[in-house]
Amino acid sequence: MAGCSVRVVVGVAVMVMVMMPTDVSAVVFPSPVPEENDADYWYLTMHEELQEALRVQHNNRIAKNIVLFLGDGLGVTVNTAARIMKGQKAGWSGEEGYLVWDRFPNMALLKTYNLDKQVSDSSGTATAYLTGVKGNFKTVGVTGRVKPGDCEASLDPANRLDSIIKWAQDSGKHTGLVTNTQVTHATPSGLYAKSAHRYWQCDSWLKKDGIDNCKDIARQLVEDDPGKNIRVILGGGREVMGAPKEKLPYVHCPREDGRNLVAEWKEEKEMRGEKAEYVTTAEELVKVDVNSTDFLMGLFSERHMSYYLDGVDGPEGTPTLPQMVDKALEILKKAEYGFFLLVEGGLIDKGLHHTKPGRALEEVIQMEEAVSLALSSLDLDETLIIVTADHSHAMTFAGYPVRGNHILGVTTFKYVTDGLPYTPLMFTTGPGFFYSWDGKKVQRRNLTGVDTTDKDFVSQSAVPTVSGEETHGGEDVAVYATGPMSHLFHRVHEQTYVAHVMAYAACVGPYLNACHRPRRTHHPEPQDHTHHGSQSGHQHHTDHMKHSSHQDHTSSQSQLGHQAHTHHQSHTDHESESDGSESEDESKANKSKDENKSSENEDENIMSKSRSEIIATQNDNESKSSARNDDIRESESEQETEEGMREVMAQSQTEDSLAANFMHRMTSDGIKSARKLAKKLTSFSTVMDTLGRTSIHPRSQQASRKTKNAINSKRSNTFSRNHRRRMLSHNKTSATSIQKQQLQEQEQQKQSMHYEGYQKSRGNKHGSNSCRWDHQKNQHHQNCRCSVHIRIVIRSLGRSKLD
Repeated sequence: MAGCSVRVVVGVAVMVMVMMPTDVSAVVFPSPVPEENDADYWYLTMHEELQEALRVQHNNRIAKNIVLFLGDGLGVTVNTAARIMKGQKAGWSGEEGYLVWDRFPNMALLKTYNLDKQVSDSSGTATAYLTGVKGNFKTVGVTGRVKPGDCEASLDPANRLDSIIKWAQDSGKHTGLVTNTQVTHATPSGLYAKSAHRYWQCDSWLKKDGIDNCKDIARQLVEDDPGKNIRVILGGGREVMGAPKEKLPYVHCPREDGRNLVAEWKEEKEMRGEKAEYVTTAEELVKVDVNSTDFLMGLFSERHMSYYLDGVDGPEGTPTLPQMVDKALEILKKAEYGFFLLVEGGLIDKGLHHTKPGRALEEVIQMEEAVSLALSSLDLDETLIIVTADHSHAMTFAGYPVRGNHILGVTTFKYVTDGLPYTPLMFTTGPGFFYSWDGKKVQRRNLTGVDTTDKDFVSQSAVPTVSGEETHGGEDVAVYATGPMSHLFHRVHEQTYVAHVMAYAACVGPYLNACHRPRRTHHPEPQDHTHHGSQSGHQHHTDHMKHSSHQDHTSSQSQLGHQAHTHHQSHTDHESESDGSESEDESKANKSKDENKSSENEDENIMSKSRSEIIATQNDNESKSSARNDDIRESESEQETEEGMREVMAQSQTEDSLAANFMHRMTSDGIKSARKLAKKLTSFSTVMDTLGRTSIHPRSQQASRKTKNAINSKRSNTFSRNHRRRMLSHNKTSATSIQKQQLQEQEQQKQSMHYEGYQKSRGNKHGSNSCRWDHQKNQHHQNCRCSVHIRIVIRSLGRSKLD
């Protein structure tokens, strides 16, 4: 019955639009939730959203697969408009809906500037999010030392950058790229090319600029590593590859060397004993046998592919972006060690440059379909999926249109001086400039009776440009993520951060030795409190969810709210997880491992002896107070120990600072000063108890295991709240407190003597300043040979802080 009433409402709305075409303020699409006018509806739905947020758990596993979806020009404004269009295509107002990535559990903002431009281009940003290093405007795959057009600088090995695709290939992963632009265009070339100019896609453009010693981007794709090792290449660009299939009115970037790079690509794969396929139509793509195909290249147009709205159906037609993604995933999922795939919705950018929002928004919806396909075919427990943009555009969304106004329609505002209707979506720059002066005021084009929803309607703009040259926008873009380590996106980041998150999540490239993961944080399931709202409010919300199929409320929530979260809750810890310290410095420590090996062994022997003596002293003291220790041991539990461990990790920065203070005093002021400092703690044994918990520079997995054992054996005495409460209570009521204090002071003197001997033994070999603390860098000096790091842990029990 509710469905029938909705259809009636939609019919009325459409009828109003047809009968009163000049009434630009008429509501075109209705809200699917009549109950939204009641407070109970919002309390109920927000309560459910809070419960969903409380159930989110961090997935700390290593990502086997990574899929990066890049919406070229998909700024926040474009994303909002596409969300509304998606809802309106199904008959609803659209504002209340979601794109599928809007429901991802993690998101952040990215700063998109180039090193030499406030507002970026696609090649400079591709360098940032694919290599982890920012570059200059119109350069790709090179550092900021390479200026646009500087061929010689781009040949310097120090200025050439590896990307996530190279890191993935070096780790045995298969790789692929899918785009509906040329496969040599700015975004995909960021994966494999190193070029001082993004337009050097063919040899003729190099000659045009007088360059003869740099290689064009198309050749780099076919001849060089990592381009020649990309397993799946799907997009447009037959012209630059020297394999034209049809004659166009004009050539843009032809090959003057007469080479057919597609034929050379296929021949090279056959020489390697690999089965390679080349396709040019949608029908040929569908017929590809994934089981017998090792490499696949599909070029479906001479330059960029056609807009979805202009796509040609039939055997000779071009595939859609979701169809290309589907075939790419079928091939890449065969990889034993996982894969990396870049998917670019490049025609979003093209539509916006021509200020044709109808085309651009339709391309966003096509990209969303591709993302939904990936979500349904991949295991989010082992696949990191990221959706982001390289930059935004100069499109604005303004003007106070009524709720449900067609996103491509028009509206009015009484304070507009020319009294004419306007589109809520407009551009600050673009070819739609059309103004005149009537002697009293500025007048624009009168849009009354104009079909602004047409796919080729050019929106009005403030600053005129030539056709196709509307400019990019400089504001931050959003990044949405789900899967392993997706929670690392959590605030405003540099765009370079994306490459580092992908590399760390998959344990590749610069994070090859950062494969240890902290134990997963378990969040208790929130209790389902009954909302004070009416029962009908919940029913109305349920009806809304049922009717909003166009918004994928049900699919996105079940797919992400259930699939992603259920996967996250159910998966086990990775076999390589560790309770050790953070492993972000392991790659640096690995380089100096051989150099420090002999010194480390000697350090461990010294500390082993010192620890044995300390333990013996502690055992002697424990024998004099067995009753107290028996009570403590009975109160210890594994749960309390893990709780203490989590607190340690959360306080690591404070501990590092305090440990540095203590180490500085041990080396500069001597043992006497250190002993005075230690009295501000529970006892000096508390300090010694933390010896060996971690190292400044972790050197091996063996050290991490020793650290873990040291923590497990000592942590309860340091962090158990019950232990401290009993200790305080025991000290207050015990009749022998004075005697115990004397024993404690004796123990401190013995332990300080042991540690003083250790310091002297180290000083004889390395000098008294060999392990001093560098306060500027917040670490030990590079020549430090200490294999242990005193980390002082202070619980908030009313004790005074260190100076």
